[in-house]
Amino acid sequence: MNNLILNPNINSSWLFRADILMEQDFSQVPNQDINADATDPKPIIIQFESFQLDKLLIRRLIPRNPLRDPPLDQTCLTYHNSGTNVPFYHPKVKALAFLHEWDPNTSEGTVSIHYHFFDDIDSSPKLIRTGLHLISTLHKHGEGAKKGYVKRVHHDTIIPQATVQSTYARLKKKYARKLIEEWVETTDPIKHCFEDLGIAAFLIELWAQMYRDTSFPGFVDIGCGNGLLVYILRQEGYSGWGFDARKRKSWDKFADRIDPASEENTGQSIRQLVLLPAILQDKPQQAPDEGQRADPVDTYSCDCI
Repeated sequence: MNNLILNPNINSSWLFRADILMEQDFSQVPNQDINADATDPKPIIIQFESFQLDKLLIRRLIPRNPLRDPPLDQTCLTYHNSGTNVPFYHPKVKALAFLHEWDPNTSEGTVSIHYHFFDDIDSSPKLIRTGLHLISTLHKHGEGAKKGYVKRVHHDTIIPQATVQSTYARLKKKYARKLIEEWVETTDPIKHCFEDLGIAAFLIELWAQMYRDTSFPGFVDIGCGNGLLVYILRQEGYSGWGFDARKRKSWDKFADRIDPASEENTGQSIRQLVLLPAILQDKPQQAPDEGQRADPVDTYSCDCI
């Protein structure tokens, strides 16, 4: 279709070609304004129900015999049906309905699913599989309810689920792509990034609730591993630090300050330490004096209750 718009001479031997006077793509940026100079021909825009404008093009038809036929300007519009805008998680149908038919005399019944299709989208193997899955899930939960199933474990009792999900979505949009693209560890970046973004979202909302009326005291991530969680929390404005027994490659990216000469972390956000509870020590470990170089792996003493 696009080729025939650009080459109308395919359909008519009376034409030489079409000169494109104006072209604008709305598929990437919907609802944008039409950019036209004062000297440009004015496009004719027509709206159709359930269709979205994708591309606007104005062509000038150039005749073979200009003495007989004058040129003609045409507005060519490309639309797509709103059915293609249905999110991936929803079947590509206008509507779906469950029908429960029950015979009280025999105590038997059936459950069926019914689709109302878009005009240009018909049934498909995927829609059949989706329908079978929806009916199977409904049957499973119906059998459970009939047998008196009662939910015993209640989740999201500390922070509302919707609150954490919204914060997680914000963090994911802000950090995920860059973190995954610049990952330097040999571990799976998708797994670690999404897990730590989820933990960060929970902690941010938990701390917002805990320290609503007081200042945030700071945090320590014991066994921080690659340091990603420390990095995210500090980027979000929470003061704190983390430590682990073994330095990771990503520390050079996530730590606050790196000494170019020694390539060691000289900041306070990520440190190479081993946690040794005070109750297990013969005598408390003393921190090195200021200016004195610490051992490659320091010990961090703590009192346990």
